[in-house]
Amino acid sequence: MTTLSRAHATTAYLVLVLLFGGASAAGLSANLMLQFLGAALIAWTVADGDKGPALRTGLGRFLAALAVLALVQFVPLPPALWSLLPGRDAVLHGFTLIGEAPPWLTLSLNPWHTLASLAWWIPARALFISMRASGAPGNRQIVVAVTAVAALSVVVGGLQTSTGSAYIYDITNFGEGTGFFANSNHQGSFLLCALALWATWSTGEARAASGGRGDR
Repeated sequence: MTTLSRAHATTAYLVLVLLFGGASAAGLSANLMLQFLGAALIAWTVADGDKGPALRTGLGRFLAALAVLALVQFVPLPPALWSLLPGRDAVLHGFTLIGEAPPWLTLSLNPWHTLASLAWWIPARALFISMRASGAPGNRQIVVAVTAVAALSVVVGGLQTSTGSAYIYDITNFGEGTGFFANSNHQGSFLLCALALWATWSTGEARAASGGRGDR
């Protein structure tokens, strides 16, 4: 029952990502929700005791390096060092204008924002891990979910272009069919990916079916 529930949870989370993960600046609350849910899905997968390919993806070292890089942003540097970094001339000039000695500053001008950027990896990482773990949803389940969202997104995009309303985000490409995204280009990319996914899966299913009839 646990395995089946996690498979359903993974599919449901994928649908939520497609529905609510279509913007950055205009979708902070939705993205925060997806990050919390993604972290919970990762914890669930690990808690199930699956030590197979889900945790041997080859991305662990890369993500660890990203975490170290983010933490480095908090290390204060002397003015002689940070003033040599690109884009710091204006900052250094600002302290000169107010007559203050340049203080020690971190590598990042906004270290908290830099650290928060690691959270943007959570949704993709959660789906990657859960889909590789035992009890992951089947290909048919994933294709149906993605295709259904894509079809619904086309309907929403049609309403947007025909009525000038039904837009999900305040910051968006008004006048164009953005669907569940803020950017119409992202909508187009998603629809192309969904079409390719459906075509590849359906072709494989057709070949498998014809091969089975040939055997009989």
